[in-house]
Amino acid sequence: MRRSSRLLLIGLSLGLAYVMRMQPFVGGMLLVSVGLLIYGHFRYGAVPAAFRAARNGRLGAAQAALEESASDWLAPAMVAYAEWVRAVLAEADGRLLAAADHMERADVDALRRNDRAVLRATRAAVMARLNDRAGAEEALEAARELQPTGKAAAIVARVSKDLAAL
Repeated sequence: MRRSSRLLLIGLSLGLAYVMRMQPFVGGMLLVSVGLLIYGHFRYGAVPAAFRAARNGRLGAAQAALEESASDWLAPAMVAYAEWVRAVLAEADGRLLAAADHMERADVDALRRNDRAVLRATRAAVMARLNDRAGAEEALEAARELQPTGKAAAIVARVSKDLAAL
């Protein structure tokens, strides 16, 4: 959700809470919703939207969404996902060293296990493109140690196969 939409919802909710102040239950519920919107604005920002946009190849939208998030207040998982989006953007610009650095900063326990495995496998692919075979093998082994499942396991296997072919 874009920042302007969140702010509009907060404003509308506050306005309705003021109008409904004679009905304490409804006004109270609206104030609770405002509190949740404000909490979500600072703890999550637009990082989930940026991550979805990057995953779908909409890099301009990912960059715009990422710029809307105040990183000082983000939850640890959101900071990690924001770093991952920055890595995707750096890789798309051809800045492979910066992409590898962002991926290293994104690799934290706050990420889900399968996401960490995909991140590590992607880092292995970037390291291979940088001609760092040892770094690529290390990142790929770290991805395998997480024992990913489903699509994440397929991604790790594909990167493993591609790396073996080099």
